[in-house]
Amino acid sequence: MHPLQGKWKITAKAMGITMNLLADMIVADDEKTFGGSVLDEKTGNVYPIENGVLEGNTIKYGISIKFGLIPFKFDMEGKFYEDNTCDGSAKAGRMEGKYEGVKVIE
Repeated sequence: MHPLQGKWKITAKAMGITMNLLADMIVADDEKTFGGSVLDEKTGNVYPIENGVLEGNTIKYGISIKFGLIPFKFDMEGKFYEDNTCDGSAKAGRMEGKYEGVKVIE
C-alpha cells in the first residue's frame, strides 16, 4: 500500500480559524494521482479532494471549503514523511494557511 493511502488527522490554520479535519486519501493504481475526501470534524461537512497529484512525497490538490455560505477554492500543497506526519500550505485568493497532521494507524 502507498504511504499516503489512508486516514490523516489534520489541523489547519488560516486567518485566525483553526479546523480539525480527517482526510481520507485514496491513491490511484498509477501512484501518480489520488483522490478522497476531507471531513470537517466540527461541522460534519465532507469536501472532495480534487485533481490530486503525487510526486514522490509531495502532494498537490484542490479542495473547496464553505465558510458560512461562501465557498473558497483552496490550492493545497504539502509533503508527507516516513514518520507518518505531514505538513503543507493552502491558498485561496488572499487567504493563506498552513496545515500539519499525522496518519491514523489502524
